[in-house]
Amino acid sequence: MRPPVSNITSLLGAAFFVKASNAAITTMIGIVIAQRGGEQSEVALIAACYSAGFLAGCFLSPQQVARVGLIRGFAAGAAILTISIVGIDMTNSSAAWALLRFLMGASMAAVIAACDAWINETTTNEQRGSVIAIQSIVYGLALLASQMVFLLLDAGEDFVLVFAITMNLSVVMVAMTSASAPKIVPIKSRTFGSFAPVSAAVSVSAFASGFMIASVVSLVPFYFASNGVPSDVVAMVLASVFLGRLVFQWPVGRVSDRLDRHTVLAGLCASLCLIVVGILLFISLTNAGEGRAVSGDLGLPFQIFTFACCVLVGGTLYPLYSVTSALAFDRAEGRSKLEVSTTILAIHTIGAIVGPYTVILLDTILAGYALWVGLLMMSGLIVLVSTVKRIVVESPQQQTPISPLQPESSLEMNQVAAELARETTPNNDRGRDSKTDLG
Repeated sequence: MRPPVSNITSLLGAAFFVKASNAAITTMIGIVIAQRGGEQSEVALIAACYSAGFLAGCFLSPQQVARVGLIRGFAAGAAILTISIVGIDMTNSSAAWALLRFLMGASMAAVIAACDAWINETTTNEQRGSVIAIQSIVYGLALLASQMVFLLLDAGEDFVLVFAITMNLSVVMVAMTSASAPKIVPIKSRTFGSFAPVSAAVSVSAFASGFMIASVVSLVPFYFASNGVPSDVVAMVLASVFLGRLVFQWPVGRVSDRLDRHTVLAGLCASLCLIVVGILLFISLTNAGEGRAVSGDLGLPFQIFTFACCVLVGGTLYPLYSVTSALAFDRAEGRSKLEVSTTILAIHTIGAIVGPYTVILLDTILAGYALWVGLLMMSGLIVLVSTVKRIVVESPQQQTPISPLQPESSLEMNQVAAELARETTPNNDRGRDSKTDLG
């Protein structure tokens, strides 16, 4: 059997183009709405519609992807994303953009579910943290590249069509891969009851990371652009956040394979709290609000400090989801990996829907400090829950892996499923009846 990374090279390349295209469109929407005098609520609505579509995709995509296969499921999702991008270029209506972003969210869920299922079906528990870190690094490169485009193109004419083209490249790459995609046992349509959380720490971390990431990515471009910060500087701010993800993701992934993942989650969020407190003190002492520091109005040293803080925020914020994902799969014994993947995505997406609107509500009380207070609340919650779970729950790395076998055919898949059933229940007959759910 080929090494795990060699099996997913084409998949990661295709995912790179999908992530880059989607991230660029997200930033563009915030900048364009600010430039035409729109309201922050418009940005929040469009962001919420994308997240709602993503949540709907978490319900609908697993059985569809399992039915047609991972490659076709990925290709179909990327094709719908392309169509939606072209639709955005054809209209300037915020309502139409909200609808199209809903479709993009649902399609993105299918793409990511296919990626996660492919990776986790071909990766052992001992390698999962490192492989997921590689996946997240590729995503980080895509996000970084998406913002660099703003240095070459304006967020206007022909900008959208560039990313429609790159989205199509992803379809070509995944369709032409020589690697064999793992076969997924068909699963039933999902209900709310099937989204049972793997653990309290996983649920809280998935929700909070969605809350924080969506708030930063959707509201920061609008905030800076509405205060006169040039679009290329706005892009550099987000690029710095994404650079932090890129720099820190691999070390965090390696550490999470060696330490209890609850400890890693708590450490990341404790660090994020310290960074946010430092930023709040900096804003208070230097009057650096409304983008003055990032624009260079306060001088080069303050501008460098601001971008360094952006890197640190990204480096502590973005690895949260990958560590949460690894923890979930560690504890997913007897459950379909496709279902576990979409369950985490669903909880993460609920947080992404709630986040921007919560920050807007806080903004009426806290003005320019609302985003930072939101980050403090969510990261503090993760620290609390992860610390408690670390005290009362044993390390997942000490548990027995789900299975050392990596099935490569439908026959082998059924054999592994039957073996898993015998391991997880004393009733062999019931185990054979539940092969489908074991995936």
